[in-house]
Amino acid sequence: MTIVVNDATSPTNGGFGTSLTWSHTVSSGSNLILVVGVVAENSDTLTSASGITYGAANLTKAVGRTADEGVWAGVELWYLVNPTVGTATVTVTMTAGVSAMGGLSVTLSGAAQQAPEATSSNSTTTDATSLAQAVTTLTDNAMVLSMFGTNLEDSQTSGQTQVISALGANGGGGCRGTLGSAIKTPAGSQNMTWTSSATYGRAAMVNASFAAATGSAVITLTDIAAGRVFQRSSGVATIPVAGTYTGTAPNTVEAKVTQGATTIVDWTTLGSPTIGSGAFSGTLASVPGGDGYILQVRSKNSGGTVLGTSTGSHNWGVGKVIVTLGSSTMDQWFTNGTGTPSSLLRKYDGSWAACTGSAACAFGNDIIGHEANIPVGLIQSGVSGSTLAQWSDNTGTNFTAMTTLITATGGKLESAVCHVGSNDARSHIITSQASQETAYRLLLSNLRSAVSQSGLPIFLMGCQRAPDDVPNNQWTWARAAEMNVADDTNNYFGALAVDLPIGTDNTHLTDAGAILEAKRCARAYDVVLLGMNADRKGPKPTSATYNATSGYVTVTFALRGGTGLVARVGPSSLTGFRVSTDSFSTLQTISAADIISPTQVRLKVPTSLSGVQVDYLADANPDVSNCLFSNGLAPS
Repeated sequence: MTIVVNDATSPTNGGFGTSLTWSHTVSSGSNLILVVGVVAENSDTLTSASGITYGAANLTKAVGRTADEGVWAGVELWYLVNPTVGTATVTVTMTAGVSAMGGLSVTLSGAAQQAPEATSSNSTTTDATSLAQAVTTLTDNAMVLSMFGTNLEDSQTSGQTQVISALGANGGGGCRGTLGSAIKTPAGSQNMTWTSSATYGRAAMVNASFAAATGSAVITLTDIAAGRVFQRSSGVATIPVAGTYTGTAPNTVEAKVTQGATTIVDWTTLGSPTIGSGAFSGTLASVPGGDGYILQVRSKNSGGTVLGTSTGSHNWGVGKVIVTLGSSTMDQWFTNGTGTPSSLLRKYDGSWAACTGSAACAFGNDIIGHEANIPVGLIQSGVSGSTLAQWSDNTGTNFTAMTTLITATGGKLESAVCHVGSNDARSHIITSQASQETAYRLLLSNLRSAVSQSGLPIFLMGCQRAPDDVPNNQWTWARAAEMNVADDTNNYFGALAVDLPIGTDNTHLTDAGAILEAKRCARAYDVVLLGMNADRKGPKPTSATYNATSGYVTVTFALRGGTGLVARVGPSSLTGFRVSTDSFSTLQTISAADIISPTQVRLKVPTSLSGVQVDYLADANPDVSNCLFSNGLAPS
């Protein structure tokens, strides 16, 4: 391989005292080495760098040289094998204060993952304008880096390829250092020369030869998709790792995960490794929850020597993967409106991308706000116009397309959100409440079987209104089925939607309505999976008793976690109830409807009725202007 110099960086004017810092970005590539150069001068105490760090990583000193005549100037080169890709702070610490110092940094790619193979240095305290020193390289195609420094701020010129200059200025004097490079092949003596634009009194130079990675040492990581979220299990995830190599097969491949300059998982031999035919694969276990991760790999021979390294450039994370499924109301969480997503929120619909739909953002951002640095990936699998009957068929197009997406994200889920049934009611294809419950339970069972998670939490979203549909039992059956199935083990009622505003198409929620629905579902999620907030399911009527003498009907509600009934407007003139004696073909007049206890409502209807029936929020378009909630109003 040919070594290439990248990312040349230097602070503008350097500094003085005991330390100097600047920001350096290591670009992605294979077989990386970070090299830092320091130039300094002082009028009394002879000093040098006691340490250099890149983020939290310590660099190693390669070579240093000082020109000392009481007043001195000096240069040093330090290095770090396989630095973390990304941006971090370079910090130079001196053993004592100096009157001026400057620094520079570069990234080498294609370099053997080892210390410099050879170094040399020279210095002078004689007035002059040039200085030279040879270094003997040990391998073909080695790169020699040479740093020259003087007690002047004047410009300097390398006899080889000039890379970058570092100025150390303190207002009353200063110094300058410049880095140059040369590729030497075949191996042997490489003379490095420098010229100053003005006569200096003190000058020093250092050379370091870096071997190139050999053809058998080239390893290339197949990077993780940018933005990908891996589903955690007990707080950690096992990450698939794969890539290619050239030449002789390595004995082992190791992987490492970093976040900026922080090591999240240190070098670990891949689990279940396969190495051969120019490719490798395996797994890295116990990667903790978090985001902004970068993956690195390195290959080793049977003696444990590092042959090559490769570092990804894509950020990814370990957190929560949630599948959303159902009809267009679910799909429009992602397609309607424009939200402002947290940087931790992404969607997957065949590729990973930022999640910008306003309702999806409302849902995801709420969840993200309760767990620091834990990303959320929402799988978008809703299908416009789809019915529960179609979704409950685990060999059907909708279900298999969804499971394909789930498999592509890793095959495991944190939870699911399901919004389906409205099209069944609108198409008048529901034969009974019982049949709707059976189909719903089949869908949820099939989903849990597909991911082998019998306890997968699933949130069921309530049907919205259909103002343009004729009165019928379809919507009543659909909503009652949702409520009953949501009470099954590991099922949860995600959000009441019947009271939310409907768009001009009389079918879908408005964007504002969808955002409210998403917020309600997020609150339910918070209750179930995070143990937070008040219950937001909405009350469920469980019984009704009619007094033929007084004409009062007492309706009792299950609050399901709430502490009391609360109406949207006030405790009287409640809406959403129907009373009938003939299966709702004819509706009785309700002259009063009031909350009379935390769990009961009293309705005033005519006296001396027989066979009284009561329902709540039934039919296609119930009056929701003063409907009920439990334990406080839902989010608005």
